[in-house]
Amino acid sequence: MSVDPISPVANSLVSDRIAAMLSNAHKKMQVSISNLASGSRLSNPSTDPAALAQALKLDAQINRTSAAETNLGNAESFSNVQNGNLETVGKALDRLGELALRAQDFTLNNSDRASIQAEVEALQGLVSDTTGATFNGVPLFSSDSQSVTTDSEGGSAALGAIDLGSAVTGATASGTNVSTAGSAVDALKTFRSAIESVASLRSSVGANTQRLQFTSDSNAISRENLAAASSRIQDTDFAAESSKLASHQAGVQSSVASLIQSRVNSSVLIDALV
Repeated sequence: MSVDPISPVANSLVSDRIAAMLSNAHKKMQVSISNLASGSRLSNPSTDPAALAQALKLDAQINRTSAAETNLGNAESFSNVQNGNLETVGKALDRLGELALRAQDFTLNNSDRASIQAEVEALQGLVSDTTGATFNGVPLFSSDSQSVTTDSEGGSAALGAIDLGSAVTGATASGTNVSTAGSAVDALKTFRSAIESVASLRSSVGANTQRLQFTSDSNAISRENLAAASSRIQDTDFAAESSKLASHQAGVQSSVASLIQSRVNSSVLIDALV
């Protein structure tokens, strides 16, 4: 009597169960390998769809926060350039005040006074030119405030206007000169007023810069914690995943051994019955 040794094994309930266990263990092992290789436990969206959605939203917020930090950094650079220009104007006005005072010296002759006036005009030109200075094509000084995006949700802050032109209008006017002792007295008053105005503007720039720095620091803390939250959700725990992989590998090996043993036992039984 002839018996097919394969058919009983293929139809064996025990073999089917072992094969199913082997397939399941192999799938889990592949998932662990993928998680370890990619560094993310969400490399397959079906693993945890809700967690994946949360992680993607966090990552998007992190990117927007980084963009806001870039805006804040550029605004801070803008303010720093403003301050540098105002410092130069302040020095020029200090010198103009000094020249206006010297021009009141009754011992000066016309030639001396003309030399002083030439320097005054040069410095007035410097101050006047500075009022039109730009940063990447954007005017540094105007009567309008600047709006800066400060966070990932599009929030903004208005930086106080720095209107240098109005502050130094009198000091750069052609009528402000030291060609005579009398005009030098009037010029000194004008230069002193301009010095006070520029000092006030520098204070405003400092306040703007401080606000930008504090906001940038806050964003950096926010971005750091958002990144930590995203990491907890999607990054692979290598210790835990390595342990799972070892367990799944053992399951695969055990299932293979059991399946082989099942086939051997069926074959022996069939041989005994033939």
